[in-house]
Amino acid sequence: PRVAGNERVANFFNGRAAAAFLARIDGGYGAIWMVQGEPRVVFEFTIEEGSIRRIDLVASPDRLANLNYELLFNGPT
Repeated sequence: PRVAGNERVANFFNGRAAAAFLARIDGGYGAIWMVQGEPRVVFEFTIEEGSIRRIDLVASPDRLANLNYELLFNGPT
């Protein structure tokens, strides 16, 4: 589903992305939800003027298999 508006997006992700790892993804920024060290869902951020303007969720096995990423820290605590 498409979710728009600051508060609606925050409510949609509230608690859902808590287990995601912040990462550099194909030259951009985002987060990766992993299971047993393997990416399952990627949150690709579109950043404009210092704010996240869009978040695309990617779960395609083909896309995930070719994902170029670097975790920015060891994950949530």
